[in-house]
Amino acid sequence: MDLSVIVPLYNEKENVDELYRRIKRELQKLSLTYEVIFVDDGSTDGTTEAIKEIKKAAPELKVIIFNRNYGQSEAMAAGFEAARGEVLVTMDGDLQNDPADIIRILMAVRSGYHVVCGWRQIRKDNLFLRRIPSALANALIAYVTKVKIRDLGCSLKGYRRDIIKHIHLYSEMHRFIPIVAASIGSRITEVPVSHKPRVAGKSKYGLSRTWKVLLDLIKIKLLVDFSSKPMTLFGLSSIPFWFLGTTFLGFYYYDFLNPSLVPDHAIVTLGSGILFIFLAFSLVSFGYLMELVIKTGDYKQNKILGDVSWIQK
Repeated sequence: MDLSVIVPLYNEKENVDELYRRIKRELQKLSLTYEVIFVDDGSTDGTTEAIKEIKKAAPELKVIIFNRNYGQSEAMAAGFEAARGEVLVTMDGDLQNDPADIIRILMAVRSGYHVVCGWRQIRKDNLFLRRIPSALANALIAYVTKVKIRDLGCSLKGYRRDIIKHIHLYSEMHRFIPIVAASIGSRITEVPVSHKPRVAGKSKYGLSRTWKVLLDLIKIKLLVDFSSKPMTLFGLSSIPFWFLGTTFLGFYYYDFLNPSLVPDHAIVTLGSGILFIFLAFSLVSFGYLMELVIKTGDYKQNKILGDVSWIQK
């Protein structure tokens, strides 16, 4: 199989028919084998039924339906797991990504790049709610990760199969795939793509996702820099707090043996010692949890894939 086009969907009933028609029209122009994978992420507006109707007349369409909403990263992970193509292209299901750009993404991957990111040069979103926050977020991510990509939020991307199969997704981590790929030496580029205004349905994006993205940025930075040794980072960071905690507790013990000292002084010393010990313990615990996140990534993806009510190849 040459190409797999993966489309996560959540409450896109009004767009799904036209979306599939446009994708099929563009792919039929190519002299290659392909498949289209729709991943319904627990839609409640009738998207599931609409997809099943399309499937009746479209044997090349592969459908995955979740029993509940997990999120875009998990939907993409399911699509990656089911995909058979040597090149995997992802896109949104709201018709804002233009299926005509799939060929540009595909050609860039075939030219030797491992990851190709779409770059929406002229965006058709709200200036204050989408474009400005996105520009600030992209600038911050580029500064923190040192990977210069201008539009990480664009879902229209292409990947070589051998790269994407080694990257595990959860939370909002799908937007950081190029960052992870860069950390293992992948060749990455951007290509300009079209961006259309949404004409039907409701946007699932907004300022409420900003905090999740920022938290995921911290996680991805730590995973990239300390993916094999998170305990090293947090263990070393905890040493000053262990030292301060034991020092204050030592002073408290000295105060306890000298009752002539002011009682409030002893209480402050005890409280400070307990606080620093708690901070040190928290850092070590967080390092341990980070190791669990790394080691159990496969388990979570397998669990989500097990919560699929209907799959049609």
